[in-house]
Amino acid sequence: MGNKQEENKSELQLIQTISNKLQTDFGEKNAFTCFNTINGDTLLVYAIEFEGIFCNDLKKNKYIKNIHTGYIKSIKHYLDTNNNKDILITTSPDMIKLYDINNDFNIISNIQYIRGDDSYKPTSSCILCNELDKTNYIISARYGHYIKVYDFNGKFLRNFEDKEYNNAIEPYYDKKTNQYYILDANDDNVKSYIFETGKIYKTYQKGGRDAHNYILIKELKNKTIIIESGNDEYIKFWDFHSANLILGIRLKKNFISGLCLWNDNYLFCGDYDNKINLIDLKDGKCIKRFKAHNRYVCRIEKINHPIYGECLLSNDVYGNLKLWKVIIEK
Repeated sequence: MGNKQEENKSELQLIQTISNKLQTDFGEKNAFTCFNTINGDTLLVYAIEFEGIFCNDLKKNKYIKNIHTGYIKSIKHYLDTNNNKDILITTSPDMIKLYDINNDFNIISNIQYIRGDDSYKPTSSCILCNELDKTNYIISARYGHYIKVYDFNGKFLRNFEDKEYNNAIEPYYDKKTNQYYILDANDDNVKSYIFETGKIYKTYQKGGRDAHNYILIKELKNKTIIIESGNDEYIKFWDFHSANLILGIRLKKNFISGLCLWNDNYLFCGDYDNKINLIDLKDGKCIKRFKAHNRYVCRIEKINHPIYGECLLSNDVYGNLKLWKVIIEK
């Protein structure tokens, strides 16, 4: 008989359950975000259903802000490189709001949409701080509509080229082409758009697959890759400029969620089995599955905690937000 392969001894050690009341609707993948500000603070911001947005200063280990809002679909942080400030953008079914984090979370912009079955209800939004023209833009998307561009005063500027059933959008600046792009994960495929023209640059999946929900972009020495997953068994890696498939990692689960790059060698993701998976990028396979939650994992984020160092944050559909210490067996 052959020798049984020794089990990988990597660990996720629970440090703290921070909240058990996060926004828990099925599609809310971005109910929290954690970041370092230009002032050197480490802030954790998250949405609690019916209670609003909470901000926790991790250095001081205390709440510093509570903003009473309605239902929140996503929360994201961006650094405004044109004005050197931290911006928080929140998306709800009838509103997009921008907050100046460094100025007591004062509202910068408020885009209000008309309620109604046929109205524009955004599902995702992002900020693009264009250092080429020194202008900031708000980009929003929703199911079955064009991606829309606004200025920071909330004035509508233009639509992108194609209608999609959008699930996630993110900005990207490519040094090779000296252009800004918008990455779009939607029900049919993953696309990149040239921001300046709104035209499609590349399509990375052409049918034959369920919804694409998560996208990351990673710059290597000789290429830029898109990492994406959705309602099938695969995490896929695409060459950004050629749109060629580089690698597909099969996990044999019907929903892969919460993509998070730990470093150049490892990636974490969640699934419908309530697990957090550790992926070895060099070997292209899952090397460990952690029983981390009691329901499926929505989002995973790497943070540099001021007390515990490099950690993972994860949340599940029951609203639990957990902080983990990561030990990876080399």
